[in-house]
Amino acid sequence: MRNGTYAPATLTHREIEILAMIANGLSAKEAAQSIGIAPRTVERHVENVRMKMRARNRVHMVTCAVGQGMLTVEPAGHAIAIEQMQQELDFH
Repeated sequence: MRNGTYAPATLTHREIEILAMIANGLSAKEAAQSIGIAPRTVERHVENVRMKMRARNRVHMVTCAVGQGMLTVEPAGHAIAIEQMQQELDFH
């Protein structure tokens, strides 16, 4: 850790794929259906990414990914993804 920041996490191709889906507002079920895996497997990948990135929640995870250059998101899409994920967090 340097200056209060962590080194970028090393993610698998599948983890990055799922991270992008989450950033675009897909639920675990929707992401699972689009790539042909079980929703629980998606949740496991999300948790692995969150742990690797040392993120507090999904919103923090996506914010870190954008900040580290792992994801490029258009401003309007980014705001929508953050809002949708915040609503999901508030729901749970």
